Amino acid sequence: MILTGFAGVTLGYSPKAWCEEGTIEENEPIKLHEVVVTGTRYKEEKRKIPSNITVIAEEDIKRSQAQSVPDLLRYEVGVNITSTNSTNSQATVAIRGFSSEGANMRTLILVNGRRINLADMSQISWYSIPLSGVERIEILRGPGTVLYGDNAVGGVINIVTKRGVGKPTFNANLLAGSFGLIRENVTCSGEVDKLSYRVTGTKHYIEGYRKNSEVKMEDVAMNLEYYLTDNLSITFEGANNEHEYGMPGSLNEDEKNEDPRQTKSPNDNAEEDDQYLYLKPTFDMDKFGTIDVALTFRRKNKTVNWVSWGTYFEEETYQKGVAPKYTVERPIFGRANKIVAGIDYLNDENQRFDLDNVGGPKTREKKIKKESFGYYFSDQLQLIDELYLTIGGRYETAKYSFYDKKLENNTVEVDSDIDHNEEAVSTGLSYLYGENSNVYLRYSTAFRFPATDEFLVTDWLTGNDKINKELKPEKGESYEAGISHYFSSSLMAGITAYTTRMKDEIAWNNDTRQNENLDDTEHKGVELSLKWKINESFLIYGNYTWTRAEFTDGPHKDKTIPLVPEQKIVAGTTIFLPYNFTFNVRQTMVDERYTGGDYDNKKTKLPSFHVTDIDMSYKRKHIKMFAGIKNLFDKKYSEVGWDSYYPMPEANYYLGISASFEF
Repeated sequence: MILTGFAGVTLGYSPKAWCEEGTIEENEPIKLHEVVVTGTRYKEEKRKIPSNITVIAEEDIKRSQAQSVPDLLRYEVGVNITSTNSTNSQATVAIRGFSSEGANMRTLILVNGRRINLADMSQISWYSIPLSGVERIEILRGPGTVLYGDNAVGGVINIVTKRGVGKPTFNANLLAGSFGLIRENVTCSGEVDKLSYRVTGTKHYIEGYRKNSEVKMEDVAMNLEYYLTDNLSITFEGANNEHEYGMPGSLNEDEKNEDPRQTKSPNDNAEEDDQYLYLKPTFDMDKFGTIDVALTFRRKNKTVNWVSWGTYFEEETYQKGVAPKYTVERPIFGRANKIVAGIDYLNDENQRFDLDNVGGPKTREKKIKKESFGYYFSDQLQLIDELYLTIGGRYETAKYSFYDKKLENNTVEVDSDIDHNEEAVSTGLSYLYGENSNVYLRYSTAFRFPATDEFLVTDWLTGNDKINKELKPEKGESYEAGISHYFSSSLMAGITAYTTRMKDEIAWNNDTRQNENLDDTEHKGVELSLKWKINESFLIYGNYTWTRAEFTDGPHKDKTIPLVPEQKIVAGTTIFLPYNFTFNVRQTMVDERYTGGDYDNKKTKLPSFHVTDIDMSYKRKHIKMFAGIKNLFDKKYSEVGWDSYYPMPEANYYLGISASFEF
């Protein structure tokens, strides 16, 4: 158990950096009046939104020397990152006391507002989002269901990428490190008349800390924005990502102690080929509001060779979406009033062929489809000069179809449909005071539809499937209150307390070998923050998360939900040295937690761990060099496990160089 009296939350900050001559740039040490889009689906000052929102700004990303998005998120309050293959390539992200089991279905991930989560339980491919191309990351804690629908029970993370600006610019980045890490990234960006462009290519390879944890990834992405007129613009994005990775699996305690780098599944692997297209015309009608329509298309091919389980399959997934949105600002009785309303349509279709062995003949064909319609609105009204009321609602339907045919004799074993519909509401007050402070209250409800493959029940002996039609959507309600107080332009602190009561959470039951609805649960916690720019050379920051997640009904009443640490602490210091050197040290402490599936709380817990990371960077004109060590003191630990362990890397280093040139 971690015992501490430290309190803090990392919110986005922008400390001053040393200039080429060794002086400080005239940047605000803490950003004031930050503008975000995640909490409203339009640009709005952060403190007017009744939510605990973090902005990780571009300056923070550059200074952190983080190598991936999960690297950054690990240091954030209320966020729990776990990995099963010792890399961040497919790490899971849990927010607000939800278990890392199924976390990807309860945390919605967006890139420029585009949904990354698919309708199934597949993981996020984080290496396809290079940090060198990220402008900022917005983290909304608590339900975002009213605005975003499915998958937003715990929170929403919106990754905003850079746009091309100014003269044509070429950027190159090279990274090398332990376990065979090599990453190359090149970018060309700029503006030509009314056209903004950015093209990026990335190649990533790492052998991995454990045997069979190798990751290979190649990605090409493009972003274009063109202004047809002053009021009409079109945004286009597209990417192709190829991803290969090993699956080292878990170890028992004796195996972990003998050699944490070993694997019992040396031949388990997967390949993915993922493409998407995104088109969004935006029409600004001045005082009559703004209309935009987001059109998405995604195709993902995946081959899995799960040799240790005798499972082999190929699948192809298509996702199509249309999301028209209308935003208007119309005063009411002289008070500011903003309304956003829209429709979210998504169609996910998956076709899967089970194979007899690696590359072997097809034995079974499965087709799964999910079609959803969501209708939402949100209204922000200024009640008095410094008090803002936000209310909103959503209604969403989800229709599933399942088809399973045994190819040997063309026997159709499953052909069924399931329909669900849910609604959500949200209301909150935010009171602004001082230069940049606010206090808020919020009530919201949430829902999550089952992932398509959560319905499937497989007979592991025959391979036959059936559909669990008794599986119900998750539902919940959340209460929270928070304050963000700026003592000065260089010192801020904040605290948020919340309670989320859930009904019908979905989890895997190892005894019945299927996903089932759990008894009622409660997730409550406190998130605290501190950030202080002491002087021109020192910045300290940190956060403390206290979480209690437990059953409130049924045979496990008052028992703790597995895989949820009660406490997490992050503390860090940035030192701005002369001659453009910057030094960072960060410590992360995560409490012990019950292993996955241990609802009786009787098994050995995953031990707590304390990891220290350090790095240093040097920048001169267009060149930046950096180096760092993760897990400096060589701690042995696992972030997740089910009566087992998934060992994380011991001490490891990295170093890199980046260069930027204008033409």
